Amino acid sequence: MIANNSKRIEVVDSLRGFALMIILLLHCIQHFDLDYIPEYLPEPVKVFDKIITNVFSYLFAGKAYAIFAFLFGFSFFIQNENQRNKGNDFRVRFLWRLLLLFCFGVFNTIFFAGDILMLYAVLGMVLVLVLNLKTKYALCIAFFLLILPLEWYKIFNILYNPEYVISESNRSFYSNQTQLYLKEKTFSNVVIGNLTTGRISSFLWNWETGKCFQTAGLFMLGMITGKKELFFSSEVNFAFWRKILRYGLLILIILLIFRMNIYSLFENKTLADSLMLIAASWANFIFTFVLISLFVLFYAKEKMYKIFAKLVPYGKMSLTNYILQSILGSVLFYEYGFGLFKYSGATFSLLIGIVLFLIQLQFSNWWLKKYKQGPLEFIWHKLTWISFSSKS
Repeated sequence: MIANNSKRIEVVDSLRGFALMIILLLHCIQHFDLDYIPEYLPEPVKVFDKIITNVFSYLFAGKAYAIFAFLFGFSFFIQNENQRNKGNDFRVRFLWRLLLLFCFGVFNTIFFAGDILMLYAVLGMVLVLVLNLKTKYALCIAFFLLILPLEWYKIFNILYNPEYVISESNRSFYSNQTQLYLKEKTFSNVVIGNLTTGRISSFLWNWETGKCFQTAGLFMLGMITGKKELFFSSEVNFAFWRKILRYGLLILIILLIFRMNIYSLFENKTLADSLMLIAASWANFIFTFVLISLFVLFYAKEKMYKIFAKLVPYGKMSLTNYILQSILGSVLFYEYGFGLFKYSGATFSLLIGIVLFLIQLQFSNWWLKKYKQGPLEFIWHKLTWISFSSKS
């Protein structure tokens, strides 16, 4: 096994780099949320494109961001613990840090309306509220959020309240409007659209699919993982991750069977839709931890370590690389830039994503040989610890 008890836990940076790489590849396949399938492509290519889209969607859609959210909570715990050991209360600084992250998110939204930094900045406040709770209470709150309480409220009303009417969603309207302005040739129109219509569309999607609840719950689980030191290299921890893997796969099979039969089991389509959303969310959650456990266990193997460790620099510069992805992706795929969405199906878009990843990885390696932090990480750190006291 690889000894991995350094102050900065390598496997976490590598896992973050893995999640960020998958996010980039998914965004490229999806043309950074611009829905379009080129008509001129040969039929065999279209079939292959569909296979790639389905495989990546099933394996990674929703899971990569979930890993990202989980590690956000873990990083909060590490930062808070470092300050606590110095006798400092990190909570106020963390709230200020979240405000800075929100500003980074606004900048990122200029290029990509699907930005998650603003969401993290708002939901991250929950970590301050649960920081000093006993682990069992924090776990209870986390799992309460993860079961999607709003959706269960809908189900309860569907079953027992004859007068209950589900309000009509505006998500499809804003989503359609987003598709229109993303095809504009003027950059300023895209910027205005991203900061208004696109932002609303993104929020509605996160809210109505339960991502807001799930993200907050994952933040807490990441924090608890830090408290329990589950990423340190030890036989006890490896046994824990093996157990997560075994039970996770078993639950996934049960959820898969349930999802395949939901609409035959329940005649009420509205009820079935809510149950499908819950089952899909739970499946994503479980699959996320299957991926995490596999990653941690493989990382402990000498041969796999040599491969996965190459992702460490990429993960260390996650903020810089995430925003850079949005800039490069929008310029490449949107109409105001090179407009590649009109010509590239999933296969070619995946190849573009791989090239972008390799460029970013090379840049991360080069930068971290010269500096301790990525450029945006450095700015975030400096602004986090800026002094607000004035000397008279």
